[in-house]
Amino acid sequence: MADTKIQLLSRAVPANPTGNYSFHEKSLLIPHETLRREMIYGQKALEHYDPTAHPWKALCFHTWLMEFLFPAIHGHHELEENVFFDYYKKLGVTFPDKQTDDHKTLMASLRQITDVSRRILDLVSLGGNNTEQVKTAVEELRSIFNTFVTHMDDHLNEEEAFWPAVVEKHGEVRKHSISLIFFLNALILNP
Repeated sequence: MADTKIQLLSRAVPANPTGNYSFHEKSLLIPHETLRREMIYGQKALEHYDPTAHPWKALCFHTWLMEFLFPAIHGHHELEENVFFDYYKKLGVTFPDKQTDDHKTLMASLRQITDVSRRILDLVSLGGNNTEQVKTAVEELRSIFNTFVTHMDDHLNEEEAFWPAVVEKHGEVRKHSISLIFFLNALILNP
C-alpha cells in the first residue's frame, strides 16, 4: 500500500512529517479533520452553485447538507457534550463555557444554512421567473456557509489546543476510549 500523506488542516496541532500523532491529538484530529474537509467540499460546491441553470445542484447540495453535514456535526457535538465533556467534568476538569456555547451558536447557524438551502430548493422546484430570488438566496447561502465554516474551524482549533493536554494529564486514555466505544455502540443500536 502506498504511503499517502494528507495535509493537516488544524492550526492548533503542529504538522508532524511522520504522521505520528499522540492518541490525545488523534482523538480530536480524526473527527475534526473529516469535518473540515467536508466543509471545504461544501465551499467548493457553492463556488460552482448555479441552481437556476442546473436545478439538480440544489437537490444534491441540500441532500448532502441534510443527510451528511448536519447530522455529522450535530452528532459530533452531542458526543462531546454528553460523553466527552461529561466524563472529564466528573474528573474535576473545568473547561471554557465557550466550547458548549459555541455548539449552540454553530447549530443555530447550521439550521439557518439548511433553511436557506431549502428555500433555494423550493424556488428551483417551482420553476417560473424567480431567477433574481434564487440568485439572492444563493449569495446569502454562500455568505452564511463561509461564515459558519470560519466559526466552526476556529471552534475546532480551540478544542484541539485545549483538550489533548487535559486527556494526557489525567492519563485516562483507556477510559476515554472505552467511553467512546460505549457511545458509538449506543448510536449503532439505537439510531
